[in-house]
This record gives sequence, C-alpha cells and structure tokens, in this order.
Amino acid sequence: MHEATVHRNPSAHQRSDSARSDPEGRPAHPEIGTKSISILLMSVVVALLVAAIVLAIFTTWPFAVAVGALGLLLYVGNPVVWAAILRTQDTSRFGG
Repeated sequence: MHEATVHRNPSAHQRSDSARSDPEGRPAHPEIGTKSISILLMSVVVALLVAAIVLAIFTTWPFAVAVGALGLLLYVGNPVVWAAILRTQDTSRFGG
C-alpha cells in the first residue's frame, strides 16, 4: 500500500513537478532567477555594441558596423541563447 507523500516545501514539490513535466528535467540552477538570466543575455548584447563602437573609433566605421552586425546575427542565431530565453520561463515557473 502506498502512502501519500506530504511536501512541506512547496518549491521542492514544484521542482519535482518540473522534472516530470519538462523534457529536459529540472533547471540546472533553479535558484538563478529570470532577472539574472535576462541581465546576462543583455550584457552580451551590450558588450557586442561596445566592441563595435571601439572598432569604429580605431578603424573605419563600415568595418565596425559589419563586425557588430555579424556579432549580433551570430548571437541571435545561436540556439543556446534561445534555449536560455525559454529556460527563464521554466525558472520563473519552478522556483526561480
């Protein structure tokens, strides 16, 4: 006979639900919140823009625009970035 499991910590219960409902399982770092992930993603964009501005100062501006545009294109086309964006939703749902 199975006894009912009582979860005293609701976030642990939510995390176990996450492991069952999410094909990837529980987020690797559920304590890292949505704001932290968003700040990290935006800081990469800012770093790319700063690098393009620095290149514009020390080289020609068309080269800086090309490098900046290529960097942003590679960033937007990176599936890991999109997975991180989707993971922020999971993190916010399951205790982040």
